[in-house]
Amino acid sequence: MAMSNRTRKLLKDALALPPEELSQFMDSLWAAAAESDDPDVREAWDAELARRIDDIDSGCVKTVAWASVQRALRRLVRHAARRPSAPMTLTAHPAVSRPCVDIR
Repeated sequence: MAMSNRTRKLLKDALALPPEELSQFMDSLWAAAAESDDPDVREAWDAELARRIDDIDSGCVKTVAWASVQRALRRLVRHAARRPSAPMTLTAHPAVSRPCVDIR
């Protein structure tokens, strides 16, 4: 599904925020998404958390250092700021068994 013009503008505005404000904005969005009163949403979050814990415990996926994640997020933000409407490709990251966003 493509982003609406309103959502695309919101993303562009958010990416223009200073890093600290962007971080607070992202935290607020994440918290709003995670704190749904909908029992189906809550059940889906609980199942996702259990799946991720099982994947780590079984060795199916490897954890990634926070510094690595931060570098990847910075690249993603720079990429999105330069080309907000450019498509991003899903590829398998060597450290995980699930697809991830490729921002090359």
